[in-house]
Amino acid sequence: PSFPIMPSNRQVQLLPPPSGVSVHGGNGEVSIHFQNPAAANPGADESPITSYIVTVEPGDRQVTLTGRNIITLADGKHTTFKVISGLKPGTYTFRIAAVNEAGEGAAATSEPVVVQ
Repeated sequence: PSFPIMPSNRQVQLLPPPSGVSVHGGNGEVSIHFQNPAAANPGADESPITSYIVTVEPGDRQVTLTGRNIITLADGKHTTFKVISGLKPGTYTFRIAAVNEAGEGAAATSEPVVVQ
């Protein structure tokens, strides 16, 4: 059974962009590394991150990262997504945004990376 749901007037804010974004290219794939977004209002009742959305440019391909697709190290600050594959040779940028119950937050954009 589910827990009862109690209505509230809690205001949930969109999350700021992740920080420390770096992308490492390989043969037809990349690995993306970033840190969780800083708290928008430290000490406030924050809505938890439920997923991340990565947008691949060019092409506007979106990859949603949830559950086992995300590895968070013990310090809780560094997150790594498993490899994004199936990329053709070229130069790409990646936008990463955290999602909570308010929706998709602001995105951080990577530096361009070359895929072979």
